[in-house]
Amino acid sequence: MAIPGNGRRAFPSFNWLRKRPRVPRWLSGLRIQYCPCCGSADFEVSGPDTPVQVQVGEDAELWCHLSLNISVEDMELRWYRDRLSPAVYVHRNGSDVQEEQMESYRGRTTFVNDSVAQGRAAVRIHNVGALDNGTFHCRFTDKDFNEATLWLRVAGKFQPVRPLVSPRASSLKFGPGCSSSAC
Repeated sequence: MAIPGNGRRAFPSFNWLRKRPRVPRWLSGLRIQYCPCCGSADFEVSGPDTPVQVQVGEDAELWCHLSLNISVEDMELRWYRDRLSPAVYVHRNGSDVQEEQMESYRGRTTFVNDSVAQGRAAVRIHNVGALDNGTFHCRFTDKDFNEATLWLRVAGKFQPVRPLVSPRASSLKFGPGCSSSAC
């Protein structure tokens, strides 16, 4: 259907859809607070603000604590690197859970439970090496969970793995180094 004189089709006007609805004044002052229900807890977990610094061969303690002064005795406490499992250390129901522990940390970790009643706990990593350098996470789980990120900075003399050329063969070898000409 065309409107005489301009050649355009006649459609009903939908301009009323383009207008923004007016918010009543009594509602404009109302603030809505978002409260996530999943993946959060009634407590916050925190760790040190600065990296934990140790020398190669020393022990490192990675402390975490709750924002509230509540006991962590009945919680699952987990320290991990990139993934939740396998973990660096897991403490559940008052004991170690070695089945979920990374192979490289078995026999090298100790749970420091001096302050669990006050909401503080740590894992002690014995004989720290270059591969321990980096990011760790501690996760405290009750009904819900919360976690913190920690940084471990390892300093000292590392034995770098560098390419070596064997005099007997023209192939390239990789190793910590040789003290003689026969690698």
